Amino acid sequence: MKTFAESYESFFCSVFLLIDRNWKIDKREIEKCNSHRIKFINPEFRHLFILIGMEKSRFVISIMVDRRVSPYVEPHSCSLSVKRTAVSIANDIERKIIPHSGEMMRLASEHQEYATGKIENENIVKHCLSRLFPIYDYYDSMMGFKTQNINGSIRNNFTDNYTLKLENLTQDQLIRVSGFLSGMENK
Repeated sequence: MKTFAESYESFFCSVFLLIDRNWKIDKREIEKCNSHRIKFINPEFRHLFILIGMEKSRFVISIMVDRRVSPYVEPHSCSLSVKRTAVSIANDIERKIIPHSGEMMRLASEHQEYATGKIENENIVKHCLSRLFPIYDYYDSMMGFKTQNINGSIRNNFTDNYTLKLENLTQDQLIRVSGFLSGMENK
């Protein structure tokens, strides 16, 4: 029995040729044994791809952003009858799916720039703190550190704020750290 990809690959190649000659099948999907769907990519639509699958005897066509670039951009989908012609499916894809691509690429670029900036800021913080005490990788945190008897870790949350966790403080160290924190300015 033929898989979905084997059955409909040539049909959807003709559909995407009607839309734009730059759309190509991503053969890596089929090589990964993802034969239950077909993935189309286009170099003009950076970080976007269109997936075609079958659900309840209808084609489900979705445009989505590569999750490695931005897991936060919502995909857009439409469901079409398998009895439709290549021309009518191409028209529906151009009308229902492609118009979302500009906004999706913009959001993906913003998320990628934000993530790049966040990594740069983390590296600056790590460099500055490594001058004060030795740092090391720490599970589920940006870094861990140890100075004298105090162990600690620093996490970078989804906001631009940090979480500092300190362990093994003596009573005197706890009072001094608390005093320092109470004297900090609120900005």
